[in-house]
Amino acid sequence: MSHETLPVAEASERITRLRKGFVARLPERLNEAWRLLAEASAAPEERAGLEAMHRFWHSLKGTARSFGFREVGSAAITGEKAAAHLLDD
Repeated sequence: MSHETLPVAEASERITRLRKGFVARLPERLNEAWRLLAEASAAPEERAGLEAMHRFWHSLKGTARSFGFREVGSAAITGEKAAAHLLDD
């Protein structure tokens, strides 16, 4: 497997585009969180909804933190912990 190294300027440009894409999609992702919460609330006995919520928050946490959005990452940690707590009940 070949690994090519990007020039620093090109890598920086890609990261900037990815960060902007993350920010642009954040409202849509938060709407997804509300949808998952509504589904999990409607059928609390169904683990699938809680598992989906946990995955959502875990994914958001990792992505936010990797792009340097600490506050979003911290909020996602709270959501992830809450979903994990509900899954443990």
